[in-house]
Amino acid sequence: MAGRDSIGAMSTMDSFADNLNRIARHAAWQVVGMGVLTYFVYHAIYGDRGFIAQSRLQSEIQQAELVLDQVRGERTTLDHRASLLRPGSLDPDMLDERARRLLNYTRPDEVVILQPRGSVALPTTSPETSPVRP
Repeated sequence: MAGRDSIGAMSTMDSFADNLNRIARHAAWQVVGMGVLTYFVYHAIYGDRGFIAQSRLQSEIQQAELVLDQVRGERTTLDHRASLLRPGSLDPDMLDERARRLLNYTRPDEVVILQPRGSVALPTTSPETSPVRP
């Protein structure tokens, strides 16, 4: 009878070991699956194309659009000034201003105020808006 108990104990231990191996294999696959899931979730949030990178790119796009609007405004202004110098629509005032600036000519009744390079020029006033002196 003692032999039967040892054989039964061995089969019980084998059964227990088989169950333990099956549970360990199942748990290992779950751990691997959770690792893969964690990897993809992390990169979906923090990766090069993740949610955080997307918000950063959106702010860069907004800043670039602001710069683009500013440059378009400057270009519109320059296009308008260039159109005033075209032969078909030559503006005499614009021509006079450019010629006097390039050739350093002034009229006898004008006063010239020299400023050092790099200093900010004071705004000029046209004769219509300048204050009347007695």
